Amino acid sequence: MPFERDENDLVEAYYEKGWTDGLPVVPPTREKVNALLRAAGLAPDEIMGEVAPNYGDATAEKVAINAVMAGCAPEHMPLVAACVRAMVDEKFNLHAVGGMTDSASPLVIVNGLAREAGGINCGSGVFGNGTRGNAVVGRALMLVLANIGGSRPGGISRTMFGSPARYTYCIGENEEESPWEPLHADRGLKAEMGAVTLFPCEAPREIRIEGVTGAEEMADILGRSMCTIWSADRHLIGTSGVILALGPLHASIFGRAGWSKNATRNVIYQAALMPGEKGGHPRRKFQAPEALTIVVAGGTGGIYSMLMPGIANYMGTNMVTRPVSNLGDKRKKTAR
Repeated sequence: MPFERDENDLVEAYYEKGWTDGLPVVPPTREKVNALLRAAGLAPDEIMGEVAPNYGDATAEKVAINAVMAGCAPEHMPLVAACVRAMVDEKFNLHAVGGMTDSASPLVIVNGLAREAGGINCGSGVFGNGTRGNAVVGRALMLVLANIGGSRPGGISRTMFGSPARYTYCIGENEEESPWEPLHADRGLKAEMGAVTLFPCEAPREIRIEGVTGAEEMADILGRSMCTIWSADRHLIGTSGVILALGPLHASIFGRAGWSKNATRNVIYQAALMPGEKGGHPRRKFQAPEALTIVVAGGTGGIYSMLMPGIANYMGTNMVTRPVSNLGDKRKKTAR
């Protein structure tokens, strides 16, 4: 006997219309959509930008609809709004993400008050499942890209393989366990502010380093680990080509040694050497230290860090950071 679908089942209706990412969505009732708009202080008809590759108008109402479908609650909408504004920024160049053959996806890194306000995990399992904020904020962004921008596999999106990161790709920086200033402060915002940073990159890959206690040896291993990845940064200077998410244990080795973030980055850069052609001199993986962006994330006590190869400068893409508004009276708490 064939399976009979309920014609009034909205979840099934959204599947049939192609409005999902392959997972069930939350039906966007008027009440839920209005609650998200109020939380972000947005008028329904406010245009937040054009979403490539179809360049559809991202009205606040459409963004809120997709955020509800992703499972967002009101406290997530200010982050989603800031992410959408970053994603449609010309510097980010969303067209290169939504219409190309690679598997890169917009990684969202949340800092400051925005991390606490949105319930974003920065500790154990930061790249994985189990936290609503990480799951729904990143998912809302990808639904906006598909439903407003038209980027769907087999259609405008010509990605050969895709990636699990194309469901959702959102983390918090573990500022409490970092020996340095957070990412958004590096990028010109006040450390006490809330911010999101978007970067088009591949899915994370783990680097396991154990039994190392010296900063020099740690930096050397990290640099050599980067030589296996693809990078579009070889011929360009000054923008990030890869993100290194140091686990707190690895970051603490540099902190105890008194190394600044710039010093750590420079030594890792020096260690990232590729074999020379035909026995010639080794050549640098990256043309400048600025190709490497360092954040701290993940749980304490582990022996791992994560590497995310980017497509910065490939088709003109760049990292973009935006402040998050309408956070309310939030206070930073300890990392999860």
